[in-house]
Amino acid sequence: MDLVSGFLIGILGSLHCVGMCGPIALALPMASTGGIRFLGSRVLYNLGRIVTYVVLGALVGSIGGMVAVGGMQQTLSIIIGCTMLVGVILPAASQKLSSRWHVVQTFHSFLRRSLGTLLQHRTFSALFLIGIVNGFLPCGFLYVALAGAATLGNAMRGTIFLAGFGMGTLPLMLGVALAGKQVQGKARKRAAKVVPAFAVVLAALFILRGLNLGIPYISPHMKMTQAPAAGKPAPCHGE
Repeated sequence: MDLVSGFLIGILGSLHCVGMCGPIALALPMASTGGIRFLGSRVLYNLGRIVTYVVLGALVGSIGGMVAVGGMQQTLSIIIGCTMLVGVILPAASQKLSSRWHVVQTFHSFLRRSLGTLLQHRTFSALFLIGIVNGFLPCGFLYVALAGAATLGNAMRGTIFLAGFGMGTLPLMLGVALAGKQVQGKARKRAAKVVPAFAVVLAALFILRGLNLGIPYISPHMKMTQAPAAGKPAPCHGE
């Protein structure tokens, strides 16, 4: 189920991926090479992106699992939902706040320099690494997917969810190199409308889920998971 959910979000986020990462896909080396090598180079690039997504999903899922053990999963869900709403309603304020984080800005600068260096090489390993680096670049829809992974409660579910997300973005990202800049430009305009609306819907779902209202599928009752006392086994969910 997590794989399917992530895949659907990835498909919905494809327009955003094409709009934001399309220029990188169009600038990939070996662009003049046709046939199997050309296709293989693009597949490697996308596999690199998906590997990064999977690693981030495992990391965020682990953090969410630790929060769940502390009995704070509902609070985390509400915080994520509210943060997403603030990001949509006050995008300028959100960007200004993030720009003040020197560590984040330094990391992004490092990623862009690395990307520029890798784009000068025409090897398959460079293409795979371009995808790896690309996966770490700021992306609104990726953040939405990671927010979802954080509420799943463990690393495995977060990994599966983000793997599905990456696979959902694959078809359009593979096709953008063949479609050209015209479609990429249209996708950017559509993404500007789709992403905020979808983020608001997901934010509302996260908040409702955290409120523990007992609504099936939307806000089901969450069982509080607590760390076992010393010398006592952890209780099973079915007990």
